[in-house]
Amino acid sequence: MMAASNGGAQRRLAGAPKGKRSHCTAANILVIEHIVTADMDDGQPLPPHIDNDVLWRVVRRADGHTLWRKIFLQSKPNSSAHARRAADC
Repeated sequence: MMAASNGGAQRRLAGAPKGKRSHCTAANILVIEHIVTADMDDGQPLPPHIDNDVLWRVVRRADGHTLWRKIFLQSKPNSSAHARRAADC
């Protein structure tokens, strides 16, 4: 459902009261991890262990070592106040 306001368009969910916001939202944290590994004997970079299907990318290589980075979203644990409100959802 679209409602016009002051010549612009404003998006609102159908069935949701106008001006009300839901407090039941999921919070995520953007996590950036770095790790340094020693290169293999033939000079090729040795990637770190892959977990949760998140791949590591090379940031920089120098002196027989490689700096790796992975970026992923992690769910933020609810505080007690948010947990009480989430129970109402």
